[in-house]
Amino acid sequence: MSNSRMTSKRILVTGSTAGLGKILAQTFAEQGAYVGINGRNRERVLQVVQEHENFFDAYADLTVPQEVMELAQFLKVEHGHLDGLILNAGGGKPDFAIPVPSEWKRVLDLNLFSAVNSIEYLAPLLKNGFARVIFIGSIAGSPNVDAPSPYSVAKQALGAFARETAISLSPRNIPVYFLKLGNLIFGGSTWEAKLEADRLGTERYIEERVPLKRFGTPSDVSEWCEFLLCCDSSFATGAMITIDGGQTL
Repeated sequence: MSNSRMTSKRILVTGSTAGLGKILAQTFAEQGAYVGINGRNRERVLQVVQEHENFFDAYADLTVPQEVMELAQFLKVEHGHLDGLILNAGGGKPDFAIPVPSEWKRVLDLNLFSAVNSIEYLAPLLKNGFARVIFIGSIAGSPNVDAPSPYSVAKQALGAFARETAISLSPRNIPVYFLKLGNLIFGGSTWEAKLEADRLGTERYIEERVPLKRFGTPSDVSEWCEFLLCCDSSFATGAMITIDGGQTL
């Protein structure tokens, strides 16, 4: 069912060729929005773009400033402006084959600097007084939450950058939000793999650590995004919204 308030909005979802990003893109497109599909693999981006008539090409490696600048130039010519920017690109699975300093750089580039580059070059396309920016963050780094150190640090830094972005975009009346996500499960997710590897241990972890005693789902995130993209109030800029079933209370 379409959402009249989403109809014809131009929204770019970074990291949207798979996983949560793709699910968000599909949800927004089904609500009537035009959605930019972004990823580092050009063939994969073009493949996903063919899956829905409301998808458009937003290929770029966001860790490379030159590519983000070229994407911004392309979008300005093809679409003129953006009504929403969902900064979803990231990942936390450690690659133990990479030497430690290089792994820190890889994870920081993917989770932090992809967002820094996106704001630097794509924010000028956001429609003043109308557009919204949503950072997709994580509870990683919070007390009693197990996560690889580089990922935890990157996500904490991302939260700080989101606050700075809220300040920098305030003269243009563009609200910024930061969603701190807990344990989400969907096809191909890390938690799906953990369940397959150790169902009893994983279920016990959720039972003991999450007050709501369940995993989150993509709809728990997409419904918040839809609300924030369409809400009339812009006085909550810089707000951090935790979606974790109470795990970090």
